[in-house]
Amino acid sequence: MSSGSSGTSGSSGFGKADWNALGELKVSKSDLRAFNGVFQTLMEEHGELTALFLRINSSSDVSVYKDLYPAVRRELLAHEMGEMAAVYPFVAAYADLESEAVRHGKEAGELKGAIMSIDVLDYGDARWKLGFEHVFALVRSHFDEEETRFFPRAQLLIGQENSEMLEARYQEGKVVID
Repeated sequence: MSSGSSGTSGSSGFGKADWNALGELKVSKSDLRAFNGVFQTLMEEHGELTALFLRINSSSDVSVYKDLYPAVRRELLAHEMGEMAAVYPFVAAYADLESEAVRHGKEAGELKGAIMSIDVLDYGDARWKLGFEHVFALVRSHFDEEETRFFPRAQLLIGQENSEMLEARYQEGKVVID
């Protein structure tokens, strides 16, 4: 995933390399080596998205919001579209994972609603930053749930071959939304 972001550091004092390193740290914390196929890709994307979210969240500079939020929104929605098109329908066939697929569908709907609620606001509106913080909280919770509960179970149950097959389906299912 490419963030397409500028090197704008905003008021946080962090540069682009610092934020990219933070995203990589998040991914390595979860021991990426334990995953393969689609789950490895999803973990990598979680790290990259988290770094971008942190960069926006730590800033009070409206120009940072304008520069980075469209890319975060686009990449996050494409990520969710890929999961909804490929990963969760496949794992729903496994009795031990069916409830996870249902939960994910509900969370994805809540996330899309939260995104839509800030899409209508101006970046300079204080409600935009509050709404963004809510979206970020939903994303953090969702990523944590997937990384600590769902991915390990799903990887074990569906196996490496299916995980690798899902990688291609996931990439095909990612729809870029502007």
